[in-house]
Amino acid sequence: MVRIRFALADDWDFWHGLDGRLSRELFLRKAAAGECYVAEGDGAPAGLLRWNRFWDEVPFCTLLYIDDAWRGRGLGRALVARWEADMRALGHGMAMTSTQSDEDAQYFWRALDYRDAGGFDIDIPGYAQPTELIMLKDLREAP
Repeated sequence: MVRIRFALADDWDFWHGLDGRLSRELFLRKAAAGECYVAEGDGAPAGLLRWNRFWDEVPFCTLLYIDDAWRGRGLGRALVARWEADMRALGHGMAMTSTQSDEDAQYFWRALDYRDAGGFDIDIPGYAQPTELIMLKDLREAP
């Protein structure tokens, strides 16, 4: 059974195990703001989604991660569906995400009707990475 819920302060250990980029302080602020979701499989945390606002307005999924043991079971789709439904309920007409061009995640997002909207290259030492693909979805269309 899959359950999607907002992250709680008590989720920190699980969260940090999958997402080492957020400090505890930032995680707690984002969780309190409803910007972090946890997917549970059989009652245990198994995946996460965090988001922020591009241009301080457009919902932007910054991380979607499913624990290896739970991949391929629909948790990622369930997390995105919940996030999109919540964004529609808040009145947002568009959602965004991004992924590196060398990652398979681009195929996942395209299967969920996200479309490529360009990309950019980062070549600054210490930040260099493959091309970052920007992806958009019209949330005004029927889910």
